[in-house]
Order: sequence, then C-alpha cells, then structure tokens
Amino acid sequence: LATTARDFVYAAKTYGRIIISELHLPTHLKTIKTIKTGGVAGGDKYLCHSIFFKFAIDIQLSADPPLFMYGGSKRDDSSAMKGAGHDLKGLISCYATLLQLDNSNVHLPLMALIDYRGYRLIAISELPIRSGLDQTIIYGSGDSGETI
Repeated sequence: LATTARDFVYAAKTYGRIIISELHLPTHLKTIKTIKTGGVAGGDKYLCHSIFFKFAIDIQLSADPPLFMYGGSKRDDSSAMKGAGHDLKGLISCYATLLQLDNSNVHLPLMALIDYRGYRLIAISELPIRSGLDQTIIYGSGDSGETI
C-alpha cells in the first residue's frame, strides 16, 4: 500500500505540474484537457490516468452583489487553499478511524495536494462508483449532487 501511495503522489505531482504550467494556454494547446463534471468549486477540472484534479481557488457565486465561496465580497484564494488542506486532514482522519475499526468494507480515495508556482491543485484517485441496486457510495453523491 505504501508503494501505491508513493506512486500516486509521484504521478499526481508530475501531471499536476503540467496542468499548472499550461494553465494560461489555449485549450487546444494543453497536454491535459479539461473535463465537464458539474459543480462550481475548483473551476476547471482535469482527469489524467484515473487521477482527478481541481484547483483550490475561490469561485464567484454571484456577480451582483459580488459573492465568493470563501471570501464573501472579495476573492480569497488563500482560504480556498486552506480548505483543500482541511479536506486532506479530514481524509487522513477517516482513514485512521477505519484502521481502528478494522472496517475493510469502506474504501477511501488517495489524495495529494500539489503546490506549484503559487497555485494549489487537489489530486484525488478515481473510485469505481456505481448507483442503483448495487450502489457503492455510502456518503456523498456520485452524480454531482443530484442525489445524495
């Protein structure tokens, strides 16, 4: 498991640096293209080799009056970056709790934060989520919040 986690972090850093380096390029010139997944947090999203990437940036929710997700009336990317750090801490806490409970029926994604050139990118391993009678999701949403 430690080797898998180390390989994941290496791949996430490698692809994350490419995404950040090409942030201001036109879409047709980018090595890793954006994907449409729904939701507003994180702006553009990317999927590369089963790793999901999103930026830790403050998103404007409304223009008049200006309202941002983290900063209220003004953009506050540093708070969005802190929020991403708390997401990672929460995942670590869940993992530690599952180890204590010895519950092998719950699976959590791998996650890494990539800080590069003043940006923070969140990298999460893709999980095989199914809906319907053989539903695999216990908490959250597999369809961008349509159902929970």
